[in-house]
Amino acid sequence: MQAIHTPSAPLSDGFVALRAFTRDDADAVVAACQDPEIPRWTVVPSPYAKIDALDWIESHDGLRAAAHAMPFAVVDAETGVLVGSMGIHDIDWRSRTGEVGYWVAKEMRGLGIATRALRLVSTYAFVELGLMRLILLADVRNEPSQAVARKAGYVQEGVLRSARELKGVRANMALFSLLPTDPR
Repeated sequence: MQAIHTPSAPLSDGFVALRAFTRDDADAVVAACQDPEIPRWTVVPSPYAKIDALDWIESHDGLRAAAHAMPFAVVDAETGVLVGSMGIHDIDWRSRTGEVGYWVAKEMRGLGIATRALRLVSTYAFVELGLMRLILLADVRNEPSQAVARKAGYVQEGVLRSARELKGVRANMALFSLLPTDPR
């Protein structure tokens, strides 16, 4: 597979938009990642500093060039203010699969942002990248993330026992999937 290129225009549903991260987003990423719920459920380090955000953002070009991942900044479609992160990672071109992951800033939760962004990135993965299966893993204790998956049309397939290490603890992960033919 050739490199993945950022879409020429942001993906948008009129409420949220997905675009590439820039160095200008670093302060907003740092501010969002101070919320202990983000590192609790993700691989985001804690404590989180500006150098972490800059290193992460600067890694995106290499991930796209290697066709391994497609990270997106989730922004308010009207104001452009960063409200979260959504991406496809661990893309396997042989099986045409990828895993989605996301976080939303604390003050923006409960507005449907994650669900909207997940729908946008899923459509992009199927239509633009030609993927045939997306998976989403959520810690079994993270009910809000599981609710987002369900609202976006993902189907829970089961629980992967001791599937991920999060902050030094092995976690059971609820496994969700979405196929291009699934109703959304």
